[in-house]
Amino acid sequence: GFGDTIQFCRYAKNLAEAGARVILEVQPALKSLLSRLVGPAQVVAQGEALPAFELHCPLLSLPLAFRTTLAGIPERVGFFGEARFGLINRMRWGEKALPRFIGKNAALALPAGAPLPSEEWPVPQLVVPPEEIARWRQANGLGSGPAVALAPGSVGASKRWTYYPQAARLLIERGLDVWVVGGPGEKALAEEIVAVGGSK
Repeated sequence: GFGDTIQFCRYAKNLAEAGARVILEVQPALKSLLSRLVGPAQVVAQGEALPAFELHCPLLSLPLAFRTTLAGIPERVGFFGEARFGLINRMRWGEKALPRFIGKNAALALPAGAPLPSEEWPVPQLVVPPEEIARWRQANGLGSGPAVALAPGSVGASKRWTYYPQAARLLIERGLDVWVVGGPGEKALAEEIVAVGGSK
């Protein structure tokens, strides 16, 4: 998944430092982000033509290939807990006093003893320059007007909302572009939405 790719792509730098010319193949949604990664000579989205290469190694096998051990991870920070002894060398306390997951993560990322923000955590924001958005939309034939993205997929049919086609039609009637996003498993759903809502 995305998490595994983001977690282990850092080994591309190790490969490059070892003298390899690294071609990193990632999920299409991560190509733009990981193109900024130090190490790979080229980042290719899955499904794109691959350039010539001599060796292939799955990302999740790179820690083993580099013989990564706990001794090679100098800062192993974590909260006190029975299953964590021997793994953690920078123990933190007070996990139960932090009811929210964001607070627990921040407490591990900050220096030991550093106070957590007293106010509400800021809402994450993704800011993309308008000219980059315009280039991306033009390259993908997505028009230039206001748009709504629909993600009809779900973990099971019983949990799937069934009104996406009707919602798409209403949105289009109100002058909005509608994008249907998902993986190969949602192709049939996307076609159904387009058939009812229109191709805009």
